[in-house]
Amino acid sequence: MSQLRIHGINCAIPMIGFGFMDNMVMIQAGDFIDNHIGVAFGLTTLTAAAFGQVCSDVSGVCFGGVIEEFAAKMGLPQSTLTKSQLNSKRVRLFSTACAAIGVVIGCLLGMISLLFMDLDRAERQKKAKKLGGLFDTLVRDGRRILGAQRCNLWLVTEDGEHLWSRAFTGEIPKRERLRRVFDRYDEDHSNSINAENLIGVFKKLGWDIDEREILDKIHNFRQEKEKKKKRRGSVGNTLKNNSGAGDSKTHTQTGTQQVDLESIDFGEFQQLIKFILKEERRIPIRKGGAKHTVLTSGKVVNIQNAYATSRYQRNFRAKGGSTRNFDKYTGYDTFSVLLVPVVVEDPKRVIGLIEFANKSVDGIGYQAFSKNDEKVAALLASVASSFIAETIAPSD
Repeated sequence: MSQLRIHGINCAIPMIGFGFMDNMVMIQAGDFIDNHIGVAFGLTTLTAAAFGQVCSDVSGVCFGGVIEEFAAKMGLPQSTLTKSQLNSKRVRLFSTACAAIGVVIGCLLGMISLLFMDLDRAERQKKAKKLGGLFDTLVRDGRRILGAQRCNLWLVTEDGEHLWSRAFTGEIPKRERLRRVFDRYDEDHSNSINAENLIGVFKKLGWDIDEREILDKIHNFRQEKEKKKKRRGSVGNTLKNNSGAGDSKTHTQTGTQQVDLESIDFGEFQQLIKFILKEERRIPIRKGGAKHTVLTSGKVVNIQNAYATSRYQRNFRAKGGSTRNFDKYTGYDTFSVLLVPVVVEDPKRVIGLIEFANKSVDGIGYQAFSKNDEKVAALLASVASSFIAETIAPSD
């Protein structure tokens, strides 16, 4: 009986390696395919998993011998069963069972990687891609139809505590206005501002910003700036050599500068604001705020004057991320705001809202949104709701 157990162990151990490698490769390859090729070409998760299995099978063929060799070098005790005993039906069934158990154990070990993976990432990316056309069409056309300076479509995230937007659509503040905003940060008049303090302000505004991503973006800005300097320097040196004129005291510095991420200048500040406003954003839903009121009541909120603080604060008591702070730190002037809920049926619920800001009238400037604007905006939200609901609905 002890020899049979030894034989069973020798059958199971290599299969643990095969099962581990098979499942690990399939999961990792399938996840990579799903997050990249699947998102780009609209492949289903099941299709990505099938391609992952192909990669896993190929790996098994290529590296199966390595696993067997490794198992042989482990120094496992060998059974003394005779050839006739090994060929008996009882031993063959036992060997198959041990090998199957080994594969199951290996596959379970290979699944441990699932604990450290973002399993919903590909699904979110696919939904965002599907919603891309809707964002572009609805938000841009809606902005044009209502004559709004800015427009944004916000969707409630799965946790119910944040609003997500694919991108901001509207006019980026002009250089002069951004310069005034920059000067508010530049308290010591050094023509630079502290990057960490700036990120802190954005977070106070309610923007769910990845600090590492912002710092990496600043680093990229500086790399592009350095490349442009090098190209200009290279052209200048070429012209100088061709002309035959030279001055030993005149030279072009093209070396790479030390990147200081602690402070940024005005040019980098401009690029950073444009980057933030054009990228996907998440903001927390602030209880008592205007957006929270729309989401909880399902009714249109028309703020005729965002700076009429007594009326605004009385109705919407959000503690942070106010309109004044938003304008102060981004260079905008917000006069009027129209918030329209996006409602779906079965069950009836609010899944997001459309935000319009600053009704623009030629020759007059900005004015409040009218009752007719509310009806048009509600119609746009109604047309979009069915498509949005189908797109963000969880897959069966």
